[in-house]
Amino acid sequence: MRLTFRRPSVRPTGRFAGVAILAGLAALSVLGGCARPRSGRVPNGIVVIVIDTLRADHVGLYGSRWPATPQIDSLGPESVRFEQAYSQASWTRPSVPSLFTGLYPSEHGITGFDEESGRVVRGQILSDDAMTLAEGMKAAGYRTALAGYQYQLSVKFNQQQGFDFYRNNLSGGSGEINRTFLDWLDQEPQKPFFVYLHYLDIHWPYCPSDSVRGRFDRTPTAFDTCDEKGARALRTKLASGALPTTAGDRRALDARYSEKLFELDSGIGSLFDELKRRGRWDDSLIVVTADHGQEFGDHGGFDHGTSLYDELLHVPFVWKLPSGFGSRRGRALPQLIEIRSLLPTLFDLVGLPTPKGVSAPSLIPWIEDRAPAVPPVDFIAAESNGFYGVRDARWKLVVQPNPGKVLLFDLAADPFEQTDVSATQPAALAAMQAKFRHWRAGLKPLPSATAALDAETAAGLRSLGYLK
Repeated sequence: MRLTFRRPSVRPTGRFAGVAILAGLAALSVLGGCARPRSGRVPNGIVVIVIDTLRADHVGLYGSRWPATPQIDSLGPESVRFEQAYSQASWTRPSVPSLFTGLYPSEHGITGFDEESGRVVRGQILSDDAMTLAEGMKAAGYRTALAGYQYQLSVKFNQQQGFDFYRNNLSGGSGEINRTFLDWLDQEPQKPFFVYLHYLDIHWPYCPSDSVRGRFDRTPTAFDTCDEKGARALRTKLASGALPTTAGDRRALDARYSEKLFELDSGIGSLFDELKRRGRWDDSLIVVTADHGQEFGDHGGFDHGTSLYDELLHVPFVWKLPSGFGSRRGRALPQLIEIRSLLPTLFDLVGLPTPKGVSAPSLIPWIEDRAPAVPPVDFIAAESNGFYGVRDARWKLVVQPNPGKVLLFDLAADPFEQTDVSATQPAALAAMQAKFRHWRAGLKPLPSATAALDAETAAGLRSLGYLK
C-alpha cells in the first residue's frame, strides 16, 4: 500500500524565522535545491544514521574484535571518520536533542522524566526557541524526514520541529524503517532530501536470529538474552550485582549484541544498495553515528545512562562524502570532538550560519583537509543523570555534585579508566576542575517546560525500560 504522508504542525520560531529569511535570499543562487553551493560539493541528499547504543569499539573501522559491521566498514574509502568522537550524554533522552540542536543537555533541557507525580508521567519538551537541524535543512531547500523506532523521539517532546514527515514508532526493525524512508523518497525522487534514521535493533534484549546466533561466540550462559518480557528484570539483576556473571557470561552478552549488530549492518547495507540503485549514492552525504554506547561489565555495569565511562560516550562518527570531495575521502582524523558538532557542520556545508547560542564548532575545515593548527576544541563535556564530565587530550574529570564525588583519570597511562588519580595528581585535578567550572558558567539554558505523556508514549517508553 502506498503511504500517505502528512506534514507535522511546526510553528516558526524567532530563530527559524531568521534562518528562513537568510535561506530566502540564498534561494536566488540555489543549485540543485541547496543554498550557497561550495565548489559543487553540496550534497543533493543527506542521510544521518543513528544506531542506538552503538559503542565505537564494536565497529570494524574503530578496531572491533569481531567482524560485525562489514557494510559500515565499506564506507571507509569514501569517508572521513573521526576517531575520537564523543556523545554529550550516555543515554538517548538527552543525547539525541544535542544532535538535533548542537546544544548541551543542560541547555536544551531534555534530561529525564518525572515519575513522582502519581500515575501521570511528565517529560521535558524542546523549546520552540531551539533551532533544529531539520529546520535548517528545510530552510536550505531540502525535503526533511525522520524514520525510526525510539519513543524518546515522540512528538510529545516537540523534537519534530522542521520535519515534513515524522515517524518514530516503526517497530519492525531496519527493514520497515528503510521501506518507510524509501517510499517517502520516491514520492519526489529528484528533490534534495535530508533524512534522520534511528535504528533500535541492538538495544536490549539481545536476540539475534537462529542463523546468526553463535556466529561470534558459543559460550553458554545461565540467563536468556532473548526473553523480551524478562529483559528489564535481567538488566536490573545484572546492574545490581544480584546476578553474578563470569567472564564467559560477559563475553556471551557482548557476542549476542555484536550478532544483532551484524544483522542490522546487513539491513543498512540494503539501504546503501537502494540508494545506489536510485542513483542517489554519489551525490549524497551519509553520516553514521550513535547516541551513546553500552556497558558489558567494563566497570561492573551492564546498561547505559548510569556513568560517563568511555564505553558509553565514545561513538562512531563516519562521514561518507559526496564524490565531489575526491581525494579528501578515505581519511581517519584524530582530533577530539563532540558529536553535537553535527548541526554546525551541516549548516556550514549548505551555507547557513551556526545558530546563536550553539558553541560547537563546524568540522568542515577538518573534513575538507584544510584544518588550522589548533584543534577544534580544547576540551569536551558530557552529562547524564547527575554526572558531569570534561576531558581533554590527556585527562578526564567526572563530577557528581551530589554527594560531591570526583574522579580523575590519566587517559595516557590508563585509557580504560581503571584508576582514579584525583588524590595523587593535584595540579591536573585543579586544571580540570577549572575547565569544568568554565564549561558550566558558559551554558545558556533555553526556556523549559514539561508535558504529560500520553498512554502510547508512556507504554512505549516503559516497554524499552525507560520508565518504571
